[in-house]
Amino acid sequence: SFSKGDKVMHFKHGFGVVQGLLSAGTVDVKFATKFQYVQASSLVNLDSERKRSEAEQARLKREKDDEDKYHEMRRKKLEKRKLVQANKKVMFESIDKLLTSDFLLVDEYYSDNCKSVISQEEFDNRKGEFVKLWLAENLPTSNDSAKIPELDDHQAIAVATVVGNVQVIARAGSGKTTTLVLRTFFLIKHCGVQPEQILLLAFNKKAAL
Repeated sequence: SFSKGDKVMHFKHGFGVVQGLLSAGTVDVKFATKFQYVQASSLVNLDSERKRSEAEQARLKREKDDEDKYHEMRRKKLEKRKLVQANKKVMFESIDKLLTSDFLLVDEYYSDNCKSVISQEEFDNRKGEFVKLWLAENLPTSNDSAKIPELDDHQAIAVATVVGNVQVIARAGSGKTTTLVLRTFFLIKHCGVQPEQILLLAFNKKAAL
């Protein structure tokens, strides 16, 4: 479509300016030297082409801006993830040191410094793994005594939980008494809790022994 004042180009007459629109698709155009009536189909509307070009350039710029924003957001996310991973590594190193040197303080350190980075499950599993390794290295062995079974993950976490209350519910013969005894052994031998500070109650003689 053409409007008065549009800049156009004709394959024969060259560049011109639309003066008016006639019937049957004819356009009155002022070219460089004269006015001509030409068919609209033989003209290229330079203003429309310019507008289309500008619109296409604007679209491409928006797409590029969106792509740049996406890559910048992705870069920031990766940097944040790397920072979190670096912080997590440092925190786990500190946790591991406390697990070895001052186990009774590790929960307080985690609560004050690590909760936003390390999940409770990750922390509990770390403590549980430490307990299993420590017991494997420190439990007394004797040919005369029955071998103490290795703790599973839930039992190890129960042993490693030294703050608050722990309720252990399991079937008969699953290792509840063993877990209680190993927790006591761990508290005395690794955590420095005095025996007279611990009270154990059992419902039968075998469990007590």
